[in-house]
Amino acid sequence: MRAYPIVLLGFLVFRAEASDRLFRYAESVRGATIPFYSPGQPKPYAALRVERVSKDFERRGFFRIGLLPLLVAERVTLRFLDPNRSAETFASVSHLSDDAADSVEWRTVQLIFDDETAPRFEAARMRLSRNGGWRVWDAIVRSGTNELRLTGGHLSGQNGSIFFRPNGDRQAINLSATRIGSP
Repeated sequence: MRAYPIVLLGFLVFRAEASDRLFRYAESVRGATIPFYSPGQPKPYAALRVERVSKDFERRGFFRIGLLPLLVAERVTLRFLDPNRSAETFASVSHLSDDAADSVEWRTVQLIFDDETAPRFEAARMRLSRNGGWRVWDAIVRSGTNELRLTGGHLSGQNGSIFFRPNGDRQAINLSATRIGSP
């Protein structure tokens, strides 16, 4: 019975030390843009823009837990300049955060396809999911002038497209389609 608290404390100290390396330079990142290029092509097929990176802590209700820090990317915009490569781009961006799935959160996220003026998808928060894709909170899905507001769901890339599956819903929304709702 006495070994359990010691093992738990050891795990928390290990996680705090590992995340300290992750956060060392986080406060200095502002206005970063990461272009995605095909080999031999001068024009990018996608761009990831992050306004600010900061450090925050896990929350449980109203409590912030100091031993569980988060790396927070704020005002994130993923622009798909080549909509045919949206799923590939989404997988590449997801892979940027794979190693720190529990320690990275994106806030105020927008997915913009090609030359659209309004984002097709927005989310208040996104976190990389251990089983692939992203957990999403407070999402907005747009198609033309129509707008659908959802409390949350799961965003993933499958079969060359990006899908958003709202919580408790079996039907996924294909965000890569020219018009949402089309196959």
